[in-house]
Amino acid sequence: MLKERCVITTDSVRFDNQHTGVFQSAHFKGFVFGFILCCVLVGFFGTLHSKASDDVTYDKLYFSYEIQSGDTLWDLASEYNNEQVASKDDFIYEVSRMNHLSEGTLHQGEYIVVPYYVAK
Repeated sequence: MLKERCVITTDSVRFDNQHTGVFQSAHFKGFVFGFILCCVLVGFFGTLHSKASDDVTYDKLYFSYEIQSGDTLWDLASEYNNEQVASKDDFIYEVSRMNHLSEGTLHQGEYIVVPYYVAK
């Protein structure tokens, strides 16, 4: 693309005709190379990290829990859920379903079944 560029100096004003191409500049090529290199490295190291965590398997066990004053399903998920196995939302859904808690309301003194995970 041919552009006309105005060059202002302290003595005069002149116009230069020069060939400019954004995609041909060294800065743009360096940026693209750096971006691609970062994507490759992140993909490579992300794969290594996920393979390391995939090697662990878990047994799912259950226990009976007596509801204490102020307990919430979110608190139980924070205490007993393993986020590498299930999200807190999935844990809460499972506890609610197993214990027939339609509204998720817990009452002090009641017992519920709670899953937990142990690495093999």
